[in-house]
Amino acid sequence: HLTKEEEKRIKHRERRLLDQEKNLYQSHFFKNKEKKIYIKKPINNNKIKTKKISNYRCRGKTHCSHMSSCAEAKFYINNCPNTKMDGDNDGIPCEMQWCH
Repeated sequence: HLTKEEEKRIKHRERRLLDQEKNLYQSHFFKNKEKKIYIKKPINNNKIKTKKISNYRCRGKTHCSHMSSCAEAKFYINNCPNTKMDGDNDGIPCEMQWCH
């Protein structure tokens, strides 16, 4: 049997350990929440797969006059069908209007 003093010490250590674990968890959670850290899972031999999110969508725009920026024009010629924005087929759309 343990003495009352030994029991107190054990309970105190257990509480301290639980408090430390709780503080570690909370600080990790809040740190990630504040900094908006997103964990990426490795795929195929530690390579990380990420997908770039675009603000643009294919909505039937086909000409430079429909575009509002060079970035939008590049998105359309790379991702959307039937575009008519690269007259010399050099991969640069809307050279006169947007992509100088």
